[in-house]
Amino acid sequence: MQRVAWFYRAVEQADGSWSCQRDLAPIDEHATINDALAHLFKLAEEDAPAYLYAHWLDGRVQQMGDVDTDT
Repeated sequence: MQRVAWFYRAVEQADGSWSCQRDLAPIDEHATINDALAHLFKLAEEDAPAYLYAHWLDGRVQQMGDVDTDT
């Protein structure tokens, strides 16, 4: 049975911090994108399959990685 993938997002805030989200639901905030992504990767491993994205204030969106159940 194939599972539906989750989307984890690090979203840049106006103050330069990063909000962690699972789909559109906020989880917490971190001072840097690296801290936010490290946290999101840990969470995503529990919910695999999952995709991780960064959303910058200037409108850029970049896929930062994924976590698959087969790895």
